[in-house]
Amino acid sequence: MSKPTSSAIAAILETAGREILVPAFLQRDKASSDKSDGSIVTETDLACQQHIRSQLAKAWPDIDFLGEEMSKEEQVSCLHSGGRFWCLDPLDGTTNFVASFPAFALSLALIEEARPTLACIVDPVRKETFSAAHGQGAFLNGAAIRPNPSIALTRPSALSISSDLMQTAGDFWPRPDFIAVSAISAPVPWSGPGWPPDAASLSSTAAKKSGTMPQAV
Repeated sequence: MSKPTSSAIAAILETAGREILVPAFLQRDKASSDKSDGSIVTETDLACQQHIRSQLAKAWPDIDFLGEEMSKEEQVSCLHSGGRFWCLDPLDGTTNFVASFPAFALSLALIEEARPTLACIVDPVRKETFSAAHGQGAFLNGAAIRPNPSIALTRPSALSISSDLMQTAGDFWPRPDFIAVSAISAPVPWSGPGWPPDAASLSSTAAKKSGTMPQAV
């Protein structure tokens, strides 16, 4: 069995984005329903999660899976298993997707010993794939990116920028070229009983921790 790599999981997410998310996004009517936490879910969320889960299980059957659209009981079971697991948001930005606003993505991370070791964010509209692996840096469409040491962000300014972007882009995370410097080069430990952060959140936390903006190498 091959070891998970950034390129391998990126290929899975890119296929799901191209074959599931984009065609559904182009449809005029996008049926949705409310979840118990007040957020919304569509058939596309569920279809995308099922597709990605099956592909991950086929390639790495020994790795558990935690998805946003799973039941609370399934999520808790995964978190208490104590092993490594995939953490997926199959449609990050569902509100925008339903409103036909082209700002959404797929977010996936591999969590091992409460730390992200692989992360990938795919924007299928802009055809941008951000990925990172522990100790290997971060990449945009295969090209290395790194923090820009000449642009320092204080914690308040990072939060301010994120807030402004969130107001502009609905429930879509801030642009990945801002937050996905590397969820891995500055690992963020996680523990607790609740939902763990997805790949985008992990990347955002790492970017704020590093206090720098990303740039291409």
